[in-house]
Amino acid sequence: MLSFNHYAYGAVAAWLYRSVAGLRPLSPGYRTLEFAPRPGATLTSAEASIATPYGIASVAWSLSDDTLTVRAVLPPGTTGRFSAPEGWQPAEAVGELASGSHQLSLRPSSAGRATHPGRPSA
Repeated sequence: MLSFNHYAYGAVAAWLYRSVAGLRPLSPGYRTLEFAPRPGATLTSAEASIATPYGIASVAWSLSDDTLTVRAVLPPGTTGRFSAPEGWQPAEAVGELASGSHQLSLRPSSAGRATHPGRPSA
C-alpha cells in the first residue's frame, strides 16, 4: 500500500517553495509575503506560485553569468519583503514591495565574491 498523503511528500514541496524558490508567508493568509530566493550548487533557476485568499502570488528567479534576476508578483491587498541571498546585492535599494509585479536584478557583492556557491566564478 502506498499513500501519497504522507507528510514526507509535503515536506519536500514546502522546502522547494520556501527555501529554493524563496516564497513564504510572513503573516497569516499570505497577506504579507517574503521573497528570499536561494540559488546554490548547480541550480540556475526556480519558480513557484501559490493561490492565496488575495489571488496568485509567485516568484521566479534565474541565474545567468553574473546576474541574478528575480520576478515577484504580489496579489492586490498584499505587501512583500525581499531578502537578497548571501553574496548578492540588488542594483537598487529594495524596500517594502507593494502589490503588483516587480523585477529585480542582483549582482555579486564584493564581500562573498569567491565563496558564494550559487554564482559562477568571475
